[in-house]
Amino acid sequence: MLVRKGPLRPSDLARFEVVAAPTMTRAIADLESRGLVSRTQDPDDGRSFLIEATAAGAEAVLRARRERAKRVRALLATLDADQLDSITAALDALEATATAPAPSP
Repeated sequence: MLVRKGPLRPSDLARFEVVAAPTMTRAIADLESRGLVSRTQDPDDGRSFLIEATAAGAEAVLRARRERAKRVRALLATLDADQLDSITAALDALEATATAPAPSP
């Protein structure tokens, strides 16, 4: 999310990732200790800070995406034409679902 959306407050990141604030705090601390994210003072709120991906963090995300794409290609290569057609037909609905706003609680 940080690579796509840019710097975010921890609370916003928790909301995007649908996790509780304490969970996000622990995740941020872990990522920060590994040099994958950094924090800076929020210019709009001196009590808060923003989290952003470091160059190493962005590269880790890109590397994971490449590896995932490679695995998906390998899996798709094992399917026959009818199976691929079924998957292709479902892609629009899957994309719409993935990009739809989260339902209200």
